[in-house]
Amino acid sequence: MSQFTEQSMTGEPRLATGKVLAYSYSEPLIESVPDVSVWGRTVDRLYQDLGDRAQLQQLFQDCGTEPIACVLVRRLEELGNTVQQVTDRLRQLETLGIALIATEESIGSEEQPLKRSDLLQLLQTIQQQQQSRRLRQGHARNRIKTLPPPGKAPYGYRRGKERYAIDRSTAPVVKDFFEHFCSMVHCGAVYSIYKKI
Repeated sequence: MSQFTEQSMTGEPRLATGKVLAYSYSEPLIESVPDVSVWGRTVDRLYQDLGDRAQLQQLFQDCGTEPIACVLVRRLEELGNTVQQVTDRLRQLETLGIALIATEESIGSEEQPLKRSDLLQLLQTIQQQQQSRRLRQGHARNRIKTLPPPGKAPYGYRRGKERYAIDRSTAPVVKDFFEHFCSMVHCGAVYSIYKKI
């Protein structure tokens, strides 16, 4: 058991006793597992999820059966995939009377307790972070499947189902461009080096 000084909603310090738990969620496609030193304090138990949130469920079960002083997270977005899930889990912790500290957030940190006026800004930030995470996950999946990046295909190609394909209608234009480009004087040296290889 450790003693922990937490701040109430008004910012007044109060002493809470119990275990200090930490939770981190990492998406293995886009980030690595955080180091234990990221918390900056002694943690009684660490819950880490990779891609799913099974350990988060275990954390909430333990919070219901043991005296907990506080729960540490890096960012509030780690508590769920949607804003609704995050708010539900924040509500659960509030109902249990357990302080939550987001170590990498300016709002809801130890130095700046969460105020009701900050709630809308916080929810908007969480939504943006989750949208960014989903976008990065999609790009990572496409890289693993060696799919082309999103956006318009380069000139001379067209987008196929899984890769770029040569666009036969623009192939003569591309071929003429490179033939004329290689015949220019300043590219002659590059062309001769290429022929030697």
